[in-house]
Amino acid sequence: MKNFRFTYLLATLLLLGCGNDSEEVEYKSFEDFKNEVVASIDGTYVNCGVVRLGESNLDANTCAAESFQNQTSFVAIYELQGIDSNVGSALVMDGGPEVEKWHYDSNPCGGVPACDSKIYCTGQSKSDTFFSYFMDKM
Repeated sequence: MKNFRFTYLLATLLLLGCGNDSEEVEYKSFEDFKNEVVASIDGTYVNCGVVRLGESNLDANTCAAESFQNQTSFVAIYELQGIDSNVGSALVMDGGPEVEKWHYDSNPCGGVPACDSKIYCTGQSKSDTFFSYFMDKM
C-alpha cells in the first residue's frame, strides 16, 4: 500500500511540473492583432492592406512609403512566417511624422505549454532612416 501511495504522489507531482491545465491562456488571433492596430489610430487613415503569408508586399510598402512622404496617416499589416505560432507586424503612422512598428506572436514561448499571445508596439521615430530600415525588414 505504501508503494501505491508513493507512486501516486510521485505521478501527481510529475504531472504538476508539466504545467497547470487549469490556468487559462489568453489567445489573441491575427484578427485581434489587426483590430488592435487599427483601433490605435485616431481619425481617418489610408489602409495599405494586409499582406498575407506568401503574398508580395510591394503594394503595401509602396502605399506606406507614399503615405509617409505625404504625411498621411496609414496602416500596413504583414502576416509573417513563425516557427511554431502565428506572427505578424504592422507599420502605423497616425497624424504626424512618427512611424510605429507593431508586433504580434500568438504563442511567444513556443510549443507546449502555451502562454499568452503578445501584441505590442516597439515605439516610434520621426526619422526617414528609421522608416527605411523597417521597410527593408518587411
